[in-house]
Amino acid sequence: MPKAAEFLEEALREALKAGASEAIVISDDSLEHMVRFSNNEVTVAKTWITSSLSILLVFNGKRIIAHVEELSSNSIREAIERAKKSAQYLPQPTVEAPLPREGKFTSEVEIQAPDIGEVVHVVEEAIAGSLIEGIDRAAGVATDGISEIHLLSSTGCEGVDRRRGAHLSVRVFSKDGGSGQLAECATAITKINAKALGAEAAQLASVGSKPVEGDEGVYDVVLGPMVVANLFNEVASLASAFYVEAGLSFLAQKMGKQVASPKITLIDDATLPDAPASRLFDGEGTSSKRVTIIKEGVLQNYLHNVVTAKKFGVESTGHAGWVVPEPSNIILEAGTISLEEMLSELDNGIYVTNNWYTRFQNYSSGDFSTICRDALLLVKRGEVMRSLRGLRISDNLERMIKSVEGVSKDRRWISWWEAEHPVLAPYLLVKSVRFTRAQS
Repeated sequence: MPKAAEFLEEALREALKAGASEAIVISDDSLEHMVRFSNNEVTVAKTWITSSLSILLVFNGKRIIAHVEELSSNSIREAIERAKKSAQYLPQPTVEAPLPREGKFTSEVEIQAPDIGEVVHVVEEAIAGSLIEGIDRAAGVATDGISEIHLLSSTGCEGVDRRRGAHLSVRVFSKDGGSGQLAECATAITKINAKALGAEAAQLASVGSKPVEGDEGVYDVVLGPMVVANLFNEVASLASAFYVEAGLSFLAQKMGKQVASPKITLIDDATLPDAPASRLFDGEGTSSKRVTIIKEGVLQNYLHNVVTAKKFGVESTGHAGWVVPEPSNIILEAGTISLEEMLSELDNGIYVTNNWYTRFQNYSSGDFSTICRDALLLVKRGEVMRSLRGLRISDNLERMIKSVEGVSKDRRWISWWEAEHPVLAPYLLVKSVRFTRAQS
């Protein structure tokens, strides 16, 4: 199969030949290893090699996107022609923003391709770490992949970026009905301490054994990094100017206002040399940047591409997304206290180690709910009393992040299916969180 990068110039020529006033072509040639495990053994090991082209075309100010996976000259021409025909049905945009001009980017870093044997070894280490007394079985998934991204635009931007990213998720089950899950991500699978991660998940499963039905109510809580990663994925994503303009963000019309606790500083930084989602440039050819979204609780910036930036009267933040500006590496600045100190603050509270199925009832107000999963621990006078089940958090996201009273000094990079973008996530101490029954 030919590499997508080999069709870059041809695709740009065809776009301009079809009458596009501006165009960008991005190629993605990727390799990814995936290893699944269950019942304490590897069950699936797969490798994917994929190549694709994405083409942004501008016809009479209208943006339209074509995507090509079956690479050939004919398929490229056909995809561009379909896009051109579809463009006539699009409304005329209220704002037209020219693409960036003459950006040149070259990745100087040599990145070693991942080895599936390393992924299998890491999985075996995670399983070995989890097999403490009282544990029945471990399951999960590990991935490690590399991508080479090329960008070429009609306005003179061109770039090459090589990225590697890895992820490990471990879920452990005890013999007495408990479970614990943790995940980490990194720029290579070997950078994750899999044995320690498995052991920590097993400890959560052990302390979470013999769960009983929890009572609805309002509790002070400690949120574990898995939960924090999920919730601040939502916060950072809703800082996208696209959602703000569409009225689908609780951060709309709050620039310069207090939207979180003074203990919260939230940053998106695609420039970090050793972070999982770093990149040299965004999808439009704008250089990547470090952007403070919230500083000490005050909203500082939205995330922009060139179109939303023009609408808001600012510069692009380098977060294109041809349609929706998106975060990259989401960072919560560290605090000064430990998990143990946070738990000691709970007189009658709950330690939430994991969650899933986060759903918004109202994006513009921030009303949401999420189901508590795995070890959910009732804490009284600083001591874990028992494991709970059957509860969900039903609250308001802005109110919750305004109620943060403690941020841990310990953080970890987390991504998994409930946290699409990597988050450097601490533990959080949050006051007065509302819990309801997860099922009738």
